[in-house]
Amino acid sequence: MDFQAGLAKQLKKAKQLKKTKKWKKALQVYDELLYQLNADASTYLQLQKEYVLKGNVKGAAKIAVNGGIAAPSSMFLRAQRTLIYVAKGDFSKAKRVWRQAPEKETYTQKIIISMCDCLIRVKKPKQAEEALHRGLSLYQNNRALHLAAATFYFNQKDWKQTAYHYKKVESLNVELDSSQCNQFAVALTNRGAYEEAEEVINKGLNRFAPQQDLLEASIFLSAKQKDWKQVHVKSERLLREIHDEQKATKACQATVAVAYFILGHQDKAHRWLQKKQNHLFHKKVLLFNDQKNKVEWHKSNVHPSTLILFFEEGKEYEQLSNQTMNAFMNEQVDMIHVHARDDSFTESPFQQIHSLTQYYANVLAVGYGRGGHTALAYGDRLQCEVIVLNPGWKGRSKDLSNQQNKATILFNSKRKKVDWDLKQMNAYPQSKWFPLRMKGIGQKKDILKHELFESYIRELATSDRELYFEDIRQRYLQMLATECKARGKQEWSRLLQEKAGEGYGNKDLNANQ
Repeated sequence: MDFQAGLAKQLKKAKQLKKTKKWKKALQVYDELLYQLNADASTYLQLQKEYVLKGNVKGAAKIAVNGGIAAPSSMFLRAQRTLIYVAKGDFSKAKRVWRQAPEKETYTQKIIISMCDCLIRVKKPKQAEEALHRGLSLYQNNRALHLAAATFYFNQKDWKQTAYHYKKVESLNVELDSSQCNQFAVALTNRGAYEEAEEVINKGLNRFAPQQDLLEASIFLSAKQKDWKQVHVKSERLLREIHDEQKATKACQATVAVAYFILGHQDKAHRWLQKKQNHLFHKKVLLFNDQKNKVEWHKSNVHPSTLILFFEEGKEYEQLSNQTMNAFMNEQVDMIHVHARDDSFTESPFQQIHSLTQYYANVLAVGYGRGGHTALAYGDRLQCEVIVLNPGWKGRSKDLSNQQNKATILFNSKRKKVDWDLKQMNAYPQSKWFPLRMKGIGQKKDILKHELFESYIRELATSDRELYFEDIRQRYLQMLATECKARGKQEWSRLLQEKAGEGYGNKDLNANQ
């Protein structure tokens, strides 16, 4: 069996192993093939010389061909092959040696691409990247390797490398297909090269019939630029193509919904968020993400009037807040989760959160760890009715004095630092501060569903009687009353109903229900 036939047989074997998802065995075959193909060109030259000296021109020609496969960049082997073809009078093959790019005469790039795929499947991305680098160092202008590298880096969310390899492919006069245009555009968008991304998308849309992936990439581009009106226009075009909002990807549905909420079109926003046969379905929306801030919106399929903002900083609090958020996934409550820093008042996350909060009757802010300080700051600017500070909050003097804020602020009475700051800084003197006698928010899954409400009501019912609920917002008390009634706390529900009516009048209470 000659060299090429042996290679073909081994490649077929590896392909069958990949089909049966035996990735590790396929990798072994590819490793053996590369070992065979990585023989030094001088070895083939020496073998060729021996065949020529013996007068075996046919054997020498076969060695030259095999050497060309193993070391296609060797000018010596290419020259030897040319001489052999000329000596045989086969001028067409002699010309082909120089006309064709040497990469086309090698199996190496095919093996490297297949190896890369297998390594990704067995969760070895670093080795896959090394394989691609090895191939590109041998064949710097190989379009197949550059395309494989672009796809690899796209899946790794390395936008810089993705854009680089797609630009390299374009420089080789290769037309990208629809999915490749989409990946290229997404990479450019995330790199901030908006004009280049728009150009790539338009080229793709002009070259192909309107493709869903390209239309969605165009929507993401406009969303990244905060051009919500263009998101609206482009979503209408997408809808004309797919005829049903639910056929769009979840990320696209969420992005369009955010745009409609910000533009004030709530009905259209909910239409993009609908999910049939699941009344309490929640959709996770990534509103903003950079090195400092990450903002997630968990939007239910219904039209709740209550929004809870969760603020946390540090990985130790992430699980805590996630547990609390999970407790609400089966409730008619929307949530925004902010992985935030204390200095996170950059306009992008704040403006998006502010745009969404105005559609809710009740907005609560809950802080975890140092996120408690951010919860105070956001709760103040967004005029949240209730702000909750978890036991881990470390009170700080910075910006802790606000004469205007009238929110109800719940905090852990065991944190002496919080008490000290409150007394020394006269923080939020117009607000009502209620110490909670509880172990900690988030230690139980249903902590906000159960303990927070109960503790809050217990404090209202048993603490300083001079407060008389005078500055507590009526609609929040009404919400608590409904919650207590649903949980069988009839006495608390009755008390809250009475207090909710005081100072507002039953007529106003009924009108706002």
